[in-house]
Parts: sequence; structure tokens; C-alpha cells
Amino acid sequence: MPVKMRRAAFLFLVAPLFPQASFAQQQAGDLANGADVFAKQCAPCHGLGVDFKTGLAGPPLNGIIGKKSAQAPGFNYSPQMRSARLTWDAPMLARYLKSPKGTIPGTRMLFNGLASPKDIADVIALLETYNDNGARAQ
Repeated sequence: MPVKMRRAAFLFLVAPLFPQASFAQQQAGDLANGADVFAKQCAPCHGLGVDFKTGLAGPPLNGIIGKKSAQAPGFNYSPQMRSARLTWDAPMLARYLKSPKGTIPGTRMLFNGLASPKDIADVIALLETYNDNGARAQ
């Protein structure tokens, strides 16, 4: 059997033994850059972490991964966001972070989006580390 075929067969057999990395971890997963981008681009409007500020222009993002859109208690979402019925998984967040208004026309979010795919993946990797209560996974 040629080497390439043996290698492919080996990978096919052992791949299921190892857990898959998350979307953001596969794409980049640079948490330091994600935190920096979040602080500059997202934190002015969105809370994150145990001690996030309330009353910001956007909803808190603790535990956002896997949640349905427009679900933060007490936040006044636009009708377009309420009717979007999205699930904030990593691919959907990547699409939204690239172009919020392109993903949900009529959203109240004033942010135009992140241009860099690396920055998008790094922000998602950061968001994946926060649970609903704002604690970070270790």
C-alpha cells in the first residue's frame, strides 16, 4: 500500500478517538487578541464577564454560544432581531460579526463589522470561554 494511502487510512481510523476542536479554535483561538478586539470593538456596547456593566447599548454576551438570538432578559431588541430566530453558534457569529446589517437587515446594532477573519475567530474563541454567569472556563 502506498504511503499516502496508509497515512489516510491511519487518520481515518484514529480521528474519531480525538475530540474535535471548536470552530474558533480551529480558525485561530488567540484569546489575547480576542480580548483586545473585544475591548476595543465590542465592550463599549456589550457586557462580558462576572462584573459586566448593565445598561449598555447592547445585551450582555455571557454564555452567548449556543443561545437563541434576542434572549437576554430585559433587553429591548429590534423587531428584526426578535424575528431572526438565529442560534449563536460559531459559524453564525462569524457571519454576524463580519456584517451585522448584512446578516440581519434592520438591526439596531450600529457596528459595521470586523474585517479580519482572524479577529472574528479570536473574538468567538474568547466568547466561548464565558458561561452564562460570566465565569471563564479554565
